[in-house]
Amino acid sequence: MQLVQFIKECRQAKAWRQSEMADQMGISTQAISNIERGVMKPPIHFLIKFCKVFDVPEDKVQELFVAYQMDVAEKESAEKWKKAVVTKSIKELQKSPIIWN
Repeated sequence: MQLVQFIKECRQAKAWRQSEMADQMGISTQAISNIERGVMKPPIHFLIKFCKVFDVPEDKVQELFVAYQMDVAEKESAEKWKKAVVTKSIKELQKSPIIWN
């Protein structure tokens, strides 16, 4: 299970809206939304408080966080690779007199 999915499922198990979770966690509703959608990486202080609020063993959250970090790193690496390939392809195409002249 992914960390962001786990966070959302814990919130839903308490039947809380994102705004209720935000109040309990001391952050904005927008931050909760961004974390649950995977737009924002949950900060460490969020995870520590999350464990307390939801009575989740820290080792469970640590396990999910490590998997999350690896997933983020893989995505960033893939994005860098795609950008490099696209940049190289564009430079190769620009050398072609048929397309650019």
